[in-house]
Amino acid sequence: MLTEIKQACLHRFPGNKTDCSAFVRAVALDFGIVLTGDADDILEHISHGNGWERIDPHLAVKSADAGILVIGGIKSNEQSPPVDHGHVVVLSGGPDNGYPKAYWGMLGTPHRNPDNNIWIMPQEDKSVSLCFHHRDLHKVKYYRHLDTKLDKTFFDLSKFLHSYFLNR
Repeated sequence: MLTEIKQACLHRFPGNKTDCSAFVRAVALDFGIVLTGDADDILEHISHGNGWERIDPHLAVKSADAGILVIGGIKSNEQSPPVDHGHVVVLSGGPDNGYPKAYWGMLGTPHRNPDNNIWIMPQEDKSVSLCFHHRDLHKVKYYRHLDTKLDKTFFDLSKFLHSYFLNR
């Protein structure tokens, strides 16, 4: 089933696949939700409520399947070892390989995950086990928005503008 979340992800992925936080911000904006900053900032904001609630991975999959905006992520200082940037994804449902499925962008160049030798790169509708190191998967936190409604005016206008400028 192609939920509004997946539609927004498919629409936003090409222009934002080189930055996970830009991708999450763009998808959220399609639902009238303003998020700012990098992955750490986004996770800090949604972890304090602000219309979001933390949920377990099982409920995260059910929520995403039901068309509710769910963001998963891990802050930079929570990763083993700590790194320069956190990472955020938009859940699309699942499960896949025992984990939620998601869309995500990525800063930097694709590289191999030393845990499983799989390439880490921007992905569409894939298991989150492909974007977080296995040693950190249990640390990923999931948050669902409590009032997810697609802002059709903004979404349609943004699709029009994207198409207009792409075809000039």
